[in-house]
Amino acid sequence: MNPSTAAHPFIAVWALVESIDGWLERESAALMDFMLETQDLLKAPGQGLLEIGVWKGRSAALMARHLRSGEDILLADAWLKKDEITANLSTAMAQRFREHAINLFQGTARELATSIGPTRRFRFIHVDGEHTAAGLRADLSLAHQIVEPTGMIAVDDIFHPMYPHLTKELFTFLETEGRDLACVTFGFNKAYLCRSRFLDAYGDMVFERINTSMIDRGVPVTLCRTTDRVEWPGYSVISDIGMARRGPDYRDDYIRQ
Repeated sequence: MNPSTAAHPFIAVWALVESIDGWLERESAALMDFMLETQDLLKAPGQGLLEIGVWKGRSAALMARHLRSGEDILLADAWLKKDEITANLSTAMAQRFREHAINLFQGTARELATSIGPTRRFRFIHVDGEHTAAGLRADLSLAHQIVEPTGMIAVDDIFHPMYPHLTKELFTFLETEGRDLACVTFGFNKAYLCRSRFLDAYGDMVFERINTSMIDRGVPVTLCRTTDRVEWPGYSVISDIGMARRGPDYRDDYIRQ
C-alpha cells in the first residue's frame, strides 16, 4: 500500500513538531492526529482542548493544529516552562498562533480543578502529567469531570513497559470511578477513551478510516481486535504486520465492526 500522491497535512506539521524537545514519536503523533481528525469529522462539540503535562509543547503543537474557530487550548503543568512553550508553539503554529488563545496554567490537577469554571468542558483532553499512579488517578478524575459528553480523553504511556503502574491504574479507574468510559483505541503507548454511549460512533470511524488515513500520514498500521466485542469492544493499533486487520487467533483475517 502506498501513500496518496498528495501529502497529508500531518506530514508537514510533523516536520515542525518533531523539532520541539519531547518524547512524542511519529507513530503516536500520527494516531493522535487521526483521532483529533475523527472528532472533527463527527463534529464533536466542545469548548477547546486541554493538555495536562506539557513539557516543552511537542504534543500541544500537534493538538493546536485542530483548534476550531473561537476555540482555545489550555496547557497545564506543575512545572510549566512558559517561555519555551510559547516560543515553540509560536514557531510550529505560525499564523494560527495569533488566531487562537493559548492559555498556560502552572499547578496540579487539584489546583487546575478549582480554577476552571463550573461549566467549562473540553472536547479533547491529553493526560500526560506526573507519571505516578496517584498522579494519574488525580488527572483522570479531573478529566472525567470536565470532558464534554461527546469528548475524548487520551492517556499517555499506557502499556509502556517502563510504566506498568500507569496501565494498572487506568484499568482500576475504569472499573471504579470511570465506569461510563470505554477505550476506543489503544496504540503506540496511548489509550483513547470516550463515554460508552459514543463508543460505536468513534469505533465505526476507526474501523472504516484508520488504515487509509494512517497510510496517508506515512505510518501504515494494522487494526486489531483479537477477541469478540463482548470481551473487548474497542480496537488496538499496531505497526503494519502485512495485513490491514488482525482478528482473533481462530480467524485472524477477520474482525467485526
